[in-house]
Amino acid sequence: MQKTLLNGNPRSRPRISKLLENPQATEALRTDMTEISDSLNRLTILDDYEFGHFLDKVGTTASKFPPAYVHYKLLPELVKCLELGKGGIKALTTIIEFGKDLPEAHYQKTVTPVIVNLYASPDRVIRLQLLQSLPDYIEFLDSKTVSNKIFQHLATGFSDTEPVIREQSLKSVLHIVDKLTSKQVNGDLLRLLAKTQNDTIPEIRANTTILLGRISEKFSPSTRSGVLVAAYTRALKDPHVPSRLAALLALGASVEYFSPEECCSKLMGAVCPSLLDKDPTVRTQAASTVDTLLTKIKNRAESMNKSAVPGNESQASASTSDLTGMYYSFKAFGVPITLGISELNKSAAAEQGIDVTRAVSAPAVESQTSVNPLKARESPVTTDFNPFQPNLADDFNDDHWAPQDDEDNDGAWGSFNDDFNPSPKVSKKQPSSATKVQKTKPISASKIVLTKKVASLSLEPDAAGDDDEVDEWSNWD
Repeated sequence: MQKTLLNGNPRSRPRISKLLENPQATEALRTDMTEISDSLNRLTILDDYEFGHFLDKVGTTASKFPPAYVHYKLLPELVKCLELGKGGIKALTTIIEFGKDLPEAHYQKTVTPVIVNLYASPDRVIRLQLLQSLPDYIEFLDSKTVSNKIFQHLATGFSDTEPVIREQSLKSVLHIVDKLTSKQVNGDLLRLLAKTQNDTIPEIRANTTILLGRISEKFSPSTRSGVLVAAYTRALKDPHVPSRLAALLALGASVEYFSPEECCSKLMGAVCPSLLDKDPTVRTQAASTVDTLLTKIKNRAESMNKSAVPGNESQASASTSDLTGMYYSFKAFGVPITLGISELNKSAAAEQGIDVTRAVSAPAVESQTSVNPLKARESPVTTDFNPFQPNLADDFNDDHWAPQDDEDNDGAWGSFNDDFNPSPKVSKKQPSSATKVQKTKPISASKIVLTKKVASLSLEPDAAGDDDEVDEWSNWD
């Protein structure tokens, strides 16, 4: 046969039609490529067994075929069969494998439509294979296709009754998160992950925590820390050891997204119980995570110390003002405390007339003692000064305290200094109308104590009386 084909005279060589009629020649010329080519024209009429045998042969010999033959002859025929429901998972695997080397434009035209349609398939085997093969074809899918056509079907896998579908749907998020919109990531996806973190399968809960740590940079900065703190805190209390370990690892990987204040107030309290975990691996990782958090907290504390300016007048004034308010607040409730004012604030406190060396329960009597400007008795008078109230002397002008022309009033009130005479000579006459005193603001809790005949005088005007009748206050008997 070979000799006849190699005959030098072309007319002596056998024709192809006669050559194919010879069984020996047919067997010699038959190859895998010729067999596959013969089967392509009748693929749609092959039964499941014959079609499965065809796919097995294609999978083992396709690497020997020219790429153009695979891309433009073999692949389109397989796509048609899969759309008709033939081949199932084996046909899908073959199509995805052959499509890796396709140009993107041809892939979008040939393979993408069938993949999008298969995501809506009720066949769990097909959907599982799509999820497992996602890394092989995700680069050929644009963001619009993933967010608008694929994600809504993929999300149904998070609530599937089969744990393997739920777990594979969770793992697929890592590949498609870059192609989702911000609304889908911070809304729909977070709700789905919150559901899987409460899954009954421990491995799914652990994988959810790991996934949160790996895609934490995709979350919105306004909600990122709150979501991660809640997720990590819940995972640290999981009875499943890998879940607790995953929370510590994820926290260490995403610690850059937490402020030092959050590390101190929210994370340290959640992580520290793991230092005494029953599992040694968890204890070791917890110690490493605590060191990372403490380093960040210490760095912030050092920066705060460096940024503080000693002698800042505004800060000292504000601190003294707050301390003064606390001074009078505690005095109003009768709480005996001693003011603790730093050396930085003593000068500012002295300017406001506050004695910082005495306890609130025993304040010093100031030089300008509040005394009612009415006719006084000859008995010695002492005062019980209340630092919670302002000085009555501040409400009067100097003219009210000046001595009158009446000879009986000369020197009746004495001097208002620290050497106050407890037994001044006073006149028994009523003050004239010209010496009527201006009304003071109502002051509560003030008393005048008489040593010979004790009497209590309220400085508040009678609520039922006329405010202008000041002469009634002079009736001490």
